[in-house]
Amino acid sequence: MILQVYRKYHEYMVEKNTLALSVLLDDAFELVHMTGYAQTKNEWLDQIDAEAMRYYSSAEKDVTVSGRNDTATITGRNLVDARINGYRNTWRLQLEMEFLKRNGIWTIIYATASAY
Repeated sequence: MILQVYRKYHEYMVEKNTLALSVLLDDAFELVHMTGYAQTKNEWLDQIDAEAMRYYSSAEKDVTVSGRNDTATITGRNLVDARINGYRNTWRLQLEMEFLKRNGIWTIIYATASAY
């Protein structure tokens, strides 16, 4: 189930489906970008809507899942074709994501992006 949430995260980024992304992300979700900038859920989704961040594709290369009970961590590596603030590139993106299960539903609470 957690791996499905991870894959939907990437699918919705590419589709620019911020409504669906919003459901996957905890209200307190924070994304730390490769630059070190920490972005709130709403700020990130607003930038996707405004196309300041536009994701064209995301190809999964490697995923590791660990966890127990109601917490889990995924370390995933994807090749991500994106235009960020006017600059388009294909990034070797590694995401370390933390998940929390509440009322039987897995949500993403935190993500840190880095290059691999």
